[in-house]
Amino acid sequence: MARQALSIGDVTAHDAAPLFRLCWKLSQNPATVLERAIPDVGAVQSRYLAFLVRENLAQVAEPVTQRVVALGGERDLDAVLDYCDGLMAAGDADHAIRAWNAVCWRTLHSYHPLAPLTSPGLTNSDFASTPIQRGSDWRMPLSGVDVERGGLPPRLWITLDGRQPDTCELLAQVLAVVPSRRYRLRLRYQSDGIRPASGVRWRVADVAAREIPSDSSDLASEKEVTGTLRFRSPRAASLVRQALAYRRPPSCLSVFSRAGRRVTGRLR
Repeated sequence: MARQALSIGDVTAHDAAPLFRLCWKLSQNPATVLERAIPDVGAVQSRYLAFLVRENLAQVAEPVTQRVVALGGERDLDAVLDYCDGLMAAGDADHAIRAWNAVCWRTLHSYHPLAPLTSPGLTNSDFASTPIQRGSDWRMPLSGVDVERGGLPPRLWITLDGRQPDTCELLAQVLAVVPSRRYRLRLRYQSDGIRPASGVRWRVADVAAREIPSDSSDLASEKEVTGTLRFRSPRAASLVRQALAYRRPPSCLSVFSRAGRRVTGRLR
């Protein structure tokens, strides 16, 4: 009966969560619910995936994800990205990589799939695509900091006005890594009107926000320069978070003038 109702009803106009919840009360077997109650309709599979994520049942959601990718439209893929974000936050690298790669195959054709064992690297490393701020792409998590993309070759301009929090992230990406392996990030950047002890530097942490030692230093150069960031992934971690972060130096009130200053950069 649930399968018939979901096949006829418009799940985009009505909340199907109560019906999904009723199915799980009748059977706690995820395969039974999926095969007997959830029709092969992209929109329904997408709403069911979103339900599983909200109900903390993401551990049984991979078969649903595969159906959403195969049957759904582009709007339905938002549920897969939410699922991927949750897996990354939980440190579940294997399922997160499969979900992200499925979305890349389905719609993000300019992005390379994640393959940490054979071809480790950044997603959208040259900013050729506008970051979607989901999954393994770049995120600009702070409101109130102006981030622009443009130029040839493409680059990001990050403008700070001195009113940003004392500690904040300006740009971040979750990387799929091999445990206990050394990594090197090559970067190119330029700053405008920022003092040497800027407090702006690349930092690396695990998904629990524990900082990973690196050889990062503050970014401040009126001329475009290249640099490197080296770190070793933790022994038990397959995901790390790399972020361009700001921490106000304790010895000064601000390294930015009231008019605002700009950090520009291009990763390579």
